[in-house]
Amino acid sequence: MTQSVLDLNRLDQLTAGPMQGQGLDAAEALELLLMAESDLWPVLERVRLIRCRHRGWTVHLCAIISAKTGRCSEDCKWCSQSVHHNATVQQHDLVEVEKILEQAEQAASWGVSSFGIVTSGLKPDQHELQRICQAISLIRQRGKVSPCACLGGLNQDELSQLRQAGCHHYNHNLETSSAHYRQLVSTHSYDDRLQTIDAAHQAGMQLCTGGIFGMGESPQDRVALATEAAASGAHCFPVNFLNPVPGTPLENQSDLTPQKCLAILAMLRFVLPTRCIRLGGGRHTNLRQLQPLLFHAADGLMIGNYLTTAGRPVEDDLQMVADLGLEVVDSIAAGQTSQ
Repeated sequence: MTQSVLDLNRLDQLTAGPMQGQGLDAAEALELLLMAESDLWPVLERVRLIRCRHRGWTVHLCAIISAKTGRCSEDCKWCSQSVHHNATVQQHDLVEVEKILEQAEQAASWGVSSFGIVTSGLKPDQHELQRICQAISLIRQRGKVSPCACLGGLNQDELSQLRQAGCHHYNHNLETSSAHYRQLVSTHSYDDRLQTIDAAHQAGMQLCTGGIFGMGESPQDRVALATEAAASGAHCFPVNFLNPVPGTPLENQSDLTPQKCLAILAMLRFVLPTRCIRLGGGRHTNLRQLQPLLFHAADGLMIGNYLTTAGRPVEDDLQMVADLGLEVVDSIAAGQTSQ
């Protein structure tokens, strides 16, 4: 295969703004993404400089608990928890507070800076929310890890309850671009997601807002997701790569390669030079043997299991981080600032 030769002068021009903390606009980001897909390695050299300039050579670790799994009323095509699909998942109602505390303690032993409580469904009812707030308050009191939450489309009052309990960060992903979203979800709108993000801001919370790549979106959609997340004021962009689940409408979707994944990560860092970029679901199945290269762009890593799929052994991820000479930011104070 003949590899194309990039215009390195143009690449350096595109690098100048992000090095100063100024993210690329949509047109520039698309140009950069196509450059990276054409010839990845010169782009990786420069994205590493941007990452180190603004995020240092540290890594923030996080972990989650699927506190309520399955029986979701929404029809998101990628999700195995939807009642509209035929995927097999181990469904369960909201777990007891003690179970959440046990997993938070385990996560703290791994050196994570934040621990996320995640539930299926449009949002929890008030009884469930009160139990989650109780768990958050106890995690905060123990002071070993910073609690965060991903509970769906909460309103400002409900988000304020979380904030008062000690949850300072809320995860609510855009998932994909506004243009592509309608191809993937019909039971709620992209605007609904934006309203939740605005409500979280109004409640005084910091936002962790990203999405999933590999769901049939175009390069333009990938750029739009990045720029829309930037405009949302999110402090952290969680990156997920689709891991197709049998029984979902996207079970046969597969258009990512390790190098395409790295090109997406590079584009994200050029658009979001100063913000946390965190790798989550699908990274080990899509990046495969190129996983260590993700740290050229990203400074965050979710370890442990995901919502309905298993992650890599925690020991393997911690060894990878150690072998790369990365400094794990493991204090609870990092949980206040990493996003």
